[in-house]
Amino acid sequence: MKLDRLLLLPLVVPVLAACSDPPSAPPEAAAYITVFPAQNGTCSTNNTHGLLTMPLDQRVYDNLNCNLTNGCKPDGVVAVDGDTNTNISCSVSPSGDVFSVSGDFQYQNNSISVSGQLQQNGGTVIMNHYYVERGVGFEGNCKIDILQNQGAISGGKIWARFRCEDFKVKGAVGGGDCAAEGAFLFQRCNGG
Repeated sequence: MKLDRLLLLPLVVPVLAACSDPPSAPPEAAAYITVFPAQNGTCSTNNTHGLLTMPLDQRVYDNLNCNLTNGCKPDGVVAVDGDTNTNISCSVSPSGDVFSVSGDFQYQNNSISVSGQLQQNGGTVIMNHYYVERGVGFEGNCKIDILQNQGAISGGKIWARFRCEDFKVKGAVGGGDCAAEGAFLFQRCNGG
């Protein structure tokens, strides 16, 4: 009787293994942003801020500005969805020459989000940013640059620089015209 059960074991184990795929790795992100008065804008210096890295590590700035020909790793310091005070959701889905990009990165109550359609070398997207220290939010159309050896886009991943010439302060009378620049990385996203 026991021998019959043992003979069935090799048939059962592969079936169970085939039914349980390992969970996919959670999304990762890194970003930095600086908000400053736009040229001829109405941005109050109370709404601006210097360099903010997410996660809070100076190496994020260095890594996102690196050139791959120098052997650097843009994802050397990242936040992972589910870590303490970290929520990341993202999708980078190719369709022909166009990528549909959506990313939301919340880290210690600060946030950056990006949404739009991009070409291999970039384009324009809608970005939002919330800076908890000043309690101020921004939104605007931002130019995305994906430079050779200093950026990348593929299914499930984007590494890019951005510049927002008209970054509006949410809720400000007259819009509060600020500007912003920075870089971001989303990887392990849907669409890969």
